[in-house]
Formats: sequence, structure tokens, C-alpha cells
Amino acid sequence: IIGMRSRVTIPKVRRTAGGVVVRSDEHGALPDSYRTLRNLVTFVQSGLPPKAGGYVTLVVSPGPGDGKTSVAANLAAALSESGERTIAADGDFRRPQLSKALTGHPPPYSPLQAEDLRIVDVRHLIGSTSDSRVKIVDMTGFEGAPDEMVRILRDRLGDLTEVADQVVIDTSPVGATAEVLDLIPYADVIVLVARVGHTVSQAAARTATILSDIADAPVLFVLHGLKADKSTYYEYSDDRRREMQPPVENTEQPELESID
Repeated sequence: IIGMRSRVTIPKVRRTAGGVVVRSDEHGALPDSYRTLRNLVTFVQSGLPPKAGGYVTLVVSPGPGDGKTSVAANLAAALSESGERTIAADGDFRRPQLSKALTGHPPPYSPLQAEDLRIVDVRHLIGSTSDSRVKIVDMTGFEGAPDEMVRILRDRLGDLTEVADQVVIDTSPVGATAEVLDLIPYADVIVLVARVGHTVSQAAARTATILSDIADAPVLFVLHGLKADKSTYYEYSDDRRREMQPPVENTEQPELESID
């Protein structure tokens, strides 16, 4: 439909607690799919021309509910897991969800005006998340129209990439809003997310056309919600731990039967 091959598939799971699933103690199919995406993103970045400061990865989707925020939050966690100084930024000023995914609650309201965000030290815009390795920039609690706030975020990207190795931006849907187009030219890598059984094919095709027209950055297509094949692969680690347990010595002498 969109002329792209999915580089990563995010498996459909029956139930999750929401938020970030990439944690040091989690190595199932779902968190490992985000780690695969991280590896692909950093591989693509390694082939780009050298640049000063960190890389900007834009996570986009054709429409709402395609899994864009989940991908952005977990990609940020996966990047930080590999030692990268990572900032996740919410660029969806119409339906912001990134703070809830990373902190468990929406961003606090701020009395500051949009123009204040242009001059304040960028370090005051960076907050903590429930994952100590991931920082967040969420200006959705400030007063300002969505298009104006996106331009402010765009203008502060240079400051953010000075203090971070990776900046992952969750955007508004390409097929539903116009302000996301202000961020596309500033991306080093673009991750396009679509969800099986949800994304409208016409919106996906239109989004792919827009990206091909105005984006210079490489685009990685991620298919979200694909039914995973049944596999015992992720049970292997448990089996291996059991195999590595020291044998229990049997002190009882077995009864021997006569062969006569």
C-alpha cells in the first residue's frame, strides 16, 4: 500500500500494563522488538554524515491510535539502555500522551507563556521519568497554539542535541495535522508507525507520499500489532537456567535386580 517493507514488527499482546516495557528484567518478544528497532535506528545513524550534537529521531504515524507514542517511549528507553543520553520529547500538542507513558501522569500545568520557552535555559525544560535513564521534554502544559508550540520545539532542538546523544520526538499524526511537517526537515531518522487492523490505507499512502516529498532523512517502517507466531524461543532462557543448576547428589543406594 505504501511501497515500504516493514523493518520491525511490534507483536500484538493480549494485555500490557501500558507505558514502557523495555526494562532490564524484561526480555520477551515485545520489549525485544523495541530493542531491534533501536539497533536499526543506530545502524542507520552510523551511516549518516558526521554531525555536531545528538541525533533526532522523529516517530510519526498516519493517524491517531497507530501505536506511535508506545514506540516513541520504548525506543527512548531502549536507546538509554545502551548507554545513550536520551531525551524523549512530546511534539503532539493536540493529544499529548508521552508523559503518561513515561511518568504515569500527565504533564503539570505551567503559568509560563509560549514566548518564555524560547529564552529559558533548556535544562529547565528537561524533566525526569519513572525510568531514571530517560529524560523528558514536555511543553504541552504551557499556554500556546499547537503550531506555535511545535515551532518552539523545533527551534530548541539545537539546544537539546547539545545535552543529549539521542532525542526521540513523538509527533501528531501526519494524516491528521499540519504542524508535524515543521519537524520533518530536522529529523536524522524518521520512524513511520502503522497498526494492523487500525491504520486506514489511504492515510498510510498519503503519509508515505508526504514523507517522500519533503523528508531527506531515512524512513524506517514499523508495523504495530502483528499477531506473533507461537514460539518457545523466549522460554529458552528459563530452560537454560534450569540446566545450569548444579546436580543434586543422590545418597540413596538403588536396589539392584538380579539378571538371572
